[in-house]
Amino acid sequence: MDFKGIGKQRKEEMFFNIIMPFLMVFSEDKNIQQFLNFMFETHPPLQDNRLTKAFKNKYPDLKITNVKEHMGAIFFEKTKEIT
Repeated sequence: MDFKGIGKQRKEEMFFNIIMPFLMVFSEDKNIQQFLNFMFETHPPLQDNRLTKAFKNKYPDLKITNVKEHMGAIFFEKTKEIT
């Protein structure tokens, strides 16, 4: 599999949306789990999408500062769409 043609933004999205959750669930190595948790809580947020933009417009005083908060904003907006 060749990832040379994929940009940095797409690679980050793939890591945080696909690879990291898989490793968090199936890795039994505590060091890997701690590292992934650290990345989740400290890595800057991913590029805004429709859901994060909607969240920021509705709650301008809340700042999204890491991937964990970014994913939380997406989850929050998605669950509002369902109900």
